[in-house]
Amino acid sequence: MLHLVTARLMRPRGAVVMATRIASISNGLNSKLSLKNAFDTAIQVLRQGNASDPEASARYLLCDVTNIGYRLSDFNKNLNTLYLTDEQVNKLNSHLQERIKHKPVQYIIGNWDFYGMTYLCEPPVLIPRPETEELVEYILNEHKPNLEKMKAARILDIGAGTGVIGITLLSQIKNAVCTSLDVSETAVKLANLNAKRLLNDSRYSCKHQSFLDHATDVKNHQQYDIIVSNPPYIPSYEVQGLDPEVRLYEDHGALDGGADGLNIIKDIINYAAALLSPAGTQEVWLEVSHHHPLVIDEYIKAQYPQYKCHIIQDLSKKLRFVRIELQATK
Repeated sequence: MLHLVTARLMRPRGAVVMATRIASISNGLNSKLSLKNAFDTAIQVLRQGNASDPEASARYLLCDVTNIGYRLSDFNKNLNTLYLTDEQVNKLNSHLQERIKHKPVQYIIGNWDFYGMTYLCEPPVLIPRPETEELVEYILNEHKPNLEKMKAARILDIGAGTGVIGITLLSQIKNAVCTSLDVSETAVKLANLNAKRLLNDSRYSCKHQSFLDHATDVKNHQQYDIIVSNPPYIPSYEVQGLDPEVRLYEDHGALDGGADGLNIIKDIINYAAALLSPAGTQEVWLEVSHHHPLVIDEYIKAQYPQYKCHIIQDLSKKLRFVRIELQATK
């Protein structure tokens, strides 16, 4: 659930230091501030503001300010040849002031890349994480050929956020359709906007509805070929102890999973049989806390012994993903 860039305690004087440094360097160069000098100055400011990973923060903010793209090769190529305009210096000044107040880089620049596509981001909608890319990759490796053989594979994505899971799966699976759910109106609008930008078709729809309302809606007779979710899974007592970037800016409704972090996860398991089509994969894929997979496995063994639970590690070797097979109905 962590960002690329995290921050510790803020020093209020950081913004003043930054403005003074940028102005003095710019004036000393007759308003010609090179990308290299701006980069070095921004790193110093972020360090003084106690922002961790200041190099990455400074680079992304400068890429946004100068509009050179976010590839490292493009940034390095322009380091000693590109000079910032006065307007760009002012924009950098504003970006850095936001950054040392713990605002995530993704919210400052307004977008983030996920699986080769650029998604719009805005607070408080949950920011895409690299672990979620791993979840998508696992699903595609396991089921892309089978789902593409179906006339129109139906995907249910619970907790859409920016829409990255459902939209990315549709971008890779021909003819599939996805219904996404989110309880945040802001997230619903953003996910649908991202789908319109990136897919340019009608295969994706994000609804403003809770999972339980969707699962118990008697008018909804829709069944799905696969269920995927990165649900709220932080235990309630841990939310106030999260990093300031997460605690102050991201939607607690997308983070707080109840007393043990398993509220929605158990709901998904409990309603899976009713929502999954016998002709589909009969599988649920979840991204969860590394504390949860073993607990989920025990819950399934006790409540649904006919199901099979697979626990998958992320690239950091943490238990991160759960794949649940509803074997009884296969």
